[in-house]
Amino acid sequence: MIDAVERHHALAYTCFHHEQSAAMAADAVWRVTEKVGVAMATSGPGATNLITGIACSYFDSIPSLHITGQVNQRESNSYHGANVRQSGFQETKIAEMVKPITKYAVMVSTPEELRSELANAYSIASSGRKGPVLIDVPMDIQQAEIDGDILLPLRLPIQADEPSKVIAELSRTLATANRPVVLWGAGIGLAGIEREVADWLRKTRLPFVSSWAGLSFFDHDHPSFVGQIGVYGNRGANFVLHSAGRRVIEQARRLLDLDESQIAHSRHVLRHLGNMSSATVVFVLEETLRSGQPAPGDWGLMIALGPGFAAEGALLRW
Repeated sequence: MIDAVERHHALAYTCFHHEQSAAMAADAVWRVTEKVGVAMATSGPGATNLITGIACSYFDSIPSLHITGQVNQRESNSYHGANVRQSGFQETKIAEMVKPITKYAVMVSTPEELRSELANAYSIASSGRKGPVLIDVPMDIQQAEIDGDILLPLRLPIQADEPSKVIAELSRTLATANRPVVLWGAGIGLAGIEREVADWLRKTRLPFVSSWAGLSFFDHDHPSFVGQIGVYGNRGANFVLHSAGRRVIEQARRLLDLDESQIAHSRHVLRHLGNMSSATVVFVLEETLRSGQPAPGDWGLMIALGPGFAAEGALLRW
């Protein structure tokens, strides 16, 4: 596969001295260019060396595609039915190993499956709440001829509330805010609305604190920026968040899904909220929650959570 990539005139191929660096470079491609980076590695130790970079992409919601080699299927222990840990050279079940830290991981078994899974995995990585995916390709599949045109990835369907519904509910919440504080996190930048949120904060003069992951998405000279929260944050910023005036987590049921196709939707809501003089809670999430409580790993924008709220909420991750 690597030879085929090198011979493709439209692809830029960079060789790394360690697979971990390749995985982290694939992660960085999205952060810098907003294009999905691809890393390739051989089976066994080459594939397992990708894991740290894959975990980085998973926890920070960065889309990346990882393609690994695998032993010929006729050499695998499953083919022979052998009760051994390893049959083929460097045989390692990498797809099963990375499933907890990927959006999708699969080992293909036919040329047709490889053709469809490339498009499917790319769609999953770049849709909804983004993240890494992995495709494991046995050597016999790599050597096979694949007929048919290339299948292009499709945008997976998403759901989001109508702006009018979001604005109405948020307006009711914003009208009764007391000692508001905005918690800024990486979800704002990943959604591509950092300028709109920064302008909204400047217009409303709401103070805000930031998570570690959100620090790179705004000008630290912003007049409303109080500081970074968390274990490695500033004491003052942590105190400001702890002292916010009202606990209103139950108001966070209306969420904005910030897939690329919904960014205009979110900007529309922010424009309407720009005239509000105070605020309590706003969520801007990559996924629509099915209940009123945030699930572990969810992103969002949280405003004015009161004392006793134990999470590092929206636009941080729970």
